[in-house]
Amino acid sequence: MATPGKKPKARKAGSPRRAGTPAAAGHRVLQESASPFRFKLSARAVADAMDRAFRARGSRELLTIKSAFQLSSAELGELFGGVSRQAVEQWMERGVPIERAADVDRIAEVTLELRKRFKQQRLPAIARRPMTVFGNRSILTTLKTEGVGPIHEFFRRWEALVPGAEPISVGNFSKSNAVAVAAR
Repeated sequence: MATPGKKPKARKAGSPRRAGTPAAAGHRVLQESASPFRFKLSARAVADAMDRAFRARGSRELLTIKSAFQLSSAELGELFGGVSRQAVEQWMERGVPIERAADVDRIAEVTLELRKRFKQQRLPAIARRPMTVFGNRSILTTLKTEGVGPIHEFFRRWEALVPGAEPISVGNFSKSNAVAVAAR
């Protein structure tokens, strides 16, 4: 441990590393430079960090969609245009392919908005029920056939009915919140 006011010693290039550190396991993460505040990152370390960061890109969003609507992997695949169940499971493990990432993000955004507006336990039934606003199709069928556009239009119409109304989360709900929304 370094004492206050003293500069830490720079480790020599060939000196042994402590067991249990990433560097001891064969990974060269950081190279110390002459200054204690500057580090040189090796290309391998940057590539490994990027790989770890983007390994499961979109997996969280897929789980959000799947759990909110209580979909099976096969139903989730159908939502994305007939993707197989096995492909969806690979996406959850390895990450969503770049060409599908925007679709997953858009549907996850709509899912989160629906979660704000409806009770979580009712959302799967609401998403499967045909609605006149969508031409007697369900929210899930509309997402599958037309994408998120009609759902966003539905949100805009909803907000036009009660200008300034914001979804109130159950945890914050109180009489004063309801009066404040009604007064707007």
